[in-house]
Amino acid sequence: MSGTVLITGANAGVGIAATRLFLSNGWNVSATARNPDSAADLQEVRKQFPDRLFIQTLDLENYEAIPAVVEGVISKFGRVDALVNNAGFGLFVPLELLEMDMVQKQFEANVFGPMRLIKAILPHFHTAPKSRPARIINISSGAGWSGFPLASAYTASKGALELLSESLRFELTAFYPPVQVKVVVPYGGISQTNFMATAGNMLPDMDAALNMTDMVKSSYKAYMAKVFEIYASMSAASMDAVEVANRIFEANTDDKPDHLR
Repeated sequence: MSGTVLITGANAGVGIAATRLFLSNGWNVSATARNPDSAADLQEVRKQFPDRLFIQTLDLENYEAIPAVVEGVISKFGRVDALVNNAGFGLFVPLELLEMDMVQKQFEANVFGPMRLIKAILPHFHTAPKSRPARIINISSGAGWSGFPLASAYTASKGALELLSESLRFELTAFYPPVQVKVVVPYGGISQTNFMATAGNMLPDMDAALNMTDMVKSSYKAYMAKVFEIYASMSAASMDAVEVANRIFEANTDDKPDHLR
């Protein structure tokens, strides 16, 4: 079985691995990225599949662009059978040090962006053949199930995505057959991604935090160093990006429509 899938965050890691996997199995792929022109791996894949890979620019914070992305894939391929909400990032900073605009960005990428994409694509999914219901695949995290140090905002966003997926699955049973909702949970982190590098680029400058005492700054610095050391030691147990991509493909093609995870 093949069809057309829209994959967000397709420039690296799980996104590019999933793009390659779907294409190699005969699917059309609409791959989105914030800066696709600088995504060398994605551009290289397009050379292999020029007719079946359609690359679009999408920043999930630019919610006004989302409907055009959905219309773009339908205009290109005539239909869309699946949505993979893969784009996102993680903030690993004590909540006390986080500016609320960064928390907003966290939720825009991990919750509100996927929510807006789902709302934009559902009218098209409702027209899918009854023999082939459309699917929504949301990429979550073990952090959506349990709290982790330095990840207050990130775990809150992934927990929200988990419960959004579960509630949406119930709501869509109003239709027969319902649009199917699946959640892929990569436990232990994911190797071969830019995830932690992106998180590191967002660490606050504590020395510039004028409203904190030296005691608070030094305590957080020591604690963060210890936690990041633990996270680094856990990386050996992380899932490979290709393994996660395989789970995404399986979730999109299995014969278990009643299974959320």
